[in-house]
Amino acid sequence: MFGSSNTPRSVSNAFNRRIFTSASRFSSACEALEPPVVRQMREILLAAKNRADAGELTPLKTY
Repeated sequence: MFGSSNTPRSVSNAFNRRIFTSASRFSSACEALEPPVVRQMREILLAAKNRADAGELTPLKTY
């Protein structure tokens, strides 16, 4: 049963081969499932991260 030639070595490899042929296809499938509020949060947070990475934001000290 577990040692047969029909059994894939790992479940993730078997599903990745059959369902998603590329990372972009997997990404688009995940994005299709996310609620609109999560999509909006992702857009806002990624924009802020890009600005921080570009050095456009000033870090503030917290006390």
